[in-house]
Amino acid sequence: MNVLNIAAGFLPLDKSDFGVDRLVNYDPLPWSKNTVNLIGHLAIIDVNYVSRRAGVDSIFANGSVDLVMSISPYGFALVDDWVHGKLKPGGYVLAFGNERNKWLQDTHMFAGTLQQQYRVVSWNGASEPQISDIARKVKRDYPSSTTDLQHDTTINEIVCAIRKP
Repeated sequence: MNVLNIAAGFLPLDKSDFGVDRLVNYDPLPWSKNTVNLIGHLAIIDVNYVSRRAGVDSIFANGSVDLVMSISPYGFALVDDWVHGKLKPGGYVLAFGNERNKWLQDTHMFAGTLQQQYRVVSWNGASEPQISDIARKVKRDYPSSTTDLQHDTTINEIVCAIRKP
């Protein structure tokens, strides 16, 4: 399973923690000095972290990602044309956060009319059991913080969508 974790920030995920073939952590804020410093530390522990879309493009061809996920996305549509292109038909999107995060709502999670190409499903009853396992693990074991990292937030909302074939 190929996984793309978007807006990884200070919480990159390790593929061995989820039993997947490849997991790439991508943060769309490449100018963040903290992100650049973090990348240096992650090379030591073998976590795949990139800060440019070109870095993701060099790893994942279009239509090759099984799961796109994000913990507490904020300020952007998680599924834009580029992400949609990476995700294979039948692939999943998992977004985690707090019910107050408007970026987990369909109207903000998908750019433009892309929402029409997805079907929201229960993460707990996903036809791919590994998706449910990943969702459960993130909810149980991973923290979530406000964008400014000043406060922890509870992950009490998980949105799961599947790209229509």
